[in-house]
Amino acid sequence: MAITILEGSTFCVSDENGDIDGPTMGLFASDTRFLSHWILTMNGHRPLLLSQGKVEYYSAAFYLRNPAAGGLHPDELSIARRRFVGEGMQEHVHVRNHARRQVELDIAFELGNDFADIFAVKEYDYTLGDPEHAEPLPPAVAPSYDAEQSQFILSDSGDFEGVTQVLFSERGQADPEGAAIHYRVRLEPGEDWSLRVDVIPSVHGDVVVPRVAERQFGEERARVDASLTAWKLRVPQLRASWDELLGSFGQSVADLASLRMGEGDTLGQLPAAGMPWFMTVFGRDTLITCLQSRGRRSRCSPISRRWKTTRTLTPSPARSCTSCVTGRRPRRGFRATTGRLTPPRST
Repeated sequence: MAITILEGSTFCVSDENGDIDGPTMGLFASDTRFLSHWILTMNGHRPLLLSQGKVEYYSAAFYLRNPAAGGLHPDELSIARRRFVGEGMQEHVHVRNHARRQVELDIAFELGNDFADIFAVKEYDYTLGDPEHAEPLPPAVAPSYDAEQSQFILSDSGDFEGVTQVLFSERGQADPEGAAIHYRVRLEPGEDWSLRVDVIPSVHGDVVVPRVAERQFGEERARVDASLTAWKLRVPQLRASWDELLGSFGQSVADLASLRMGEGDTLGQLPAAGMPWFMTVFGRDTLITCLQSRGRRSRCSPISRRWKTTRTLTPSPARSCTSCVTGRRPRRGFRATTGRLTPPRST
């Protein structure tokens, strides 16, 4: 089961363990995949799932247990992975020793990226694409490890200037190939081990220093939390003895909040068409959502205030019949901006 968390047009799709390992999984920003491979292992094996779920639409938690591998007995260690998505992705990993003995293990993180365009990735979705006839995805780029800053830099080898920066709060030992980082961890009974990982996508190839990245994520998390709190205060409050109705209403409010475009986006508070592949203003989907949500006193209406910024920039006879009633924001991915991909019509 895929777990998707998002904020604005940035989103992460992973499996139920929190790993990213599949053609449609990854960290996406600006219509581009910036992390296509992200796997946690313990003594060379993946942890086993205990439970998982979203905390909010922009955060998730994965609770795991250790595999019986490399001298570890079953269920001696618990692993918590807490993930947040804002302008990038931040993950906190917490390991605790529940055994009555000292344990020593190798904790590794495998990583990689292909900088695939979101339209190319969507073709591998069995519901919305056509995997059997989809074009091959780009090859993974070679990561570069900076031991002094404890970070990986992944740069596209083609015309795209995008860069993925992966920062680790503790220094580890990188593989000679540079595709993984290892931590040799020794834990006494009841002892904990923690690590913070910051993944920063950049369309223009900008790289930030670790201290600045840590501060930016802290500010971003506070902003997103405050935005959700303010959103919940603006919608009507429902009280009822029917639990199913309360649950449905609460989920609807949360879903609508998750579709809001980011504050820094020129589109303001217009809702996106749908997650995860349509996190943009998209014709009638956005218009209908705005009209349906007017009774919630939300800031998603009226659509006319943002009309000029949602019009497609490229005139087309194929769109002329609907241009007066539908809006569409141009995609920002490399293939769309370079003209190597024809965007879908707003119909």
